[in-house]
Amino acid sequence: MTIDAPPSCLKFHSIDYFVVGTYSLKPGDHENLARDGNDEQATEQGEQFRSGSLILFNLDRGCHDRPTMYALSATP
Repeated sequence: MTIDAPPSCLKFHSIDYFVVGTYSLKPGDHENLARDGNDEQATEQGEQFRSGSLILFNLDRGCHDRPTMYALSATP
C-alpha cells in the first residue's frame, strides 16, 4: 500500500487502528491563493501552499497481511 505524500506522524489508537498524518509545503501561486480567499495563507507562507491528510488504517491481522485503509481526510 502506498500513500500520496511522505508521512509526518503516526499515532496508534488501539492495537487494531492507527492514523498516519502527511504534510507538505509546495511552491504556490499567490494570485490563485488570493483569488480562492486564502490571502492570509499566501501572505503568511510567502509563495507556499500547504496540504496534508489524515489516514485511518485497520490492522485486522486475522484477515489481511497488510493494513487496510479505513478512512481518509485531506486538506487542499
